[in-house]
Amino acid sequence: MILSTWLAFTAASAVLLIIPGPTVLLRVSCALGKGRRTALPMAIGVALVRSRARKIFDNPQSIRISNRTGGTPLVGEGLATVAARSHGGSPPSRPCNIPAP
Repeated sequence: MILSTWLAFTAASAVLLIIPGPTVLLRVSCALGKGRRTALPMAIGVALVRSRARKIFDNPQSIRISNRTGGTPLVGEGLATVAARSHGGSPPSRPCNIPAP
C-alpha cells in the first residue's frame, strides 16, 4: 500500500471516530456537497431542535407520548411515497441527495 494512501485513510478514520453522531455526518456531507447555503440553515435547525427537545423531554409525560408516537413521521413519509408512486409521480426528494435504503 502506498504511504500517502494509508495516511489519508488513517486521517479519515480518525475524523470519523471523533465525530459524535449521524447529524454531524449529515451536516458535513451537505456542507461538502452543496456548500454553506445548505449547511448553515441545517446546523441552525439541528441546534434549535436539540435545545427544544431538551426542554420537552424534561417532563416524563412528554417522553411517554414521544415513545408512543415516535414512528408517526415514518408512517407519514411511507404513505406519501406510496401515494406519489401510485399516481405515477416520483417519491418525495431527500435532503442532500441521500440515497434511498
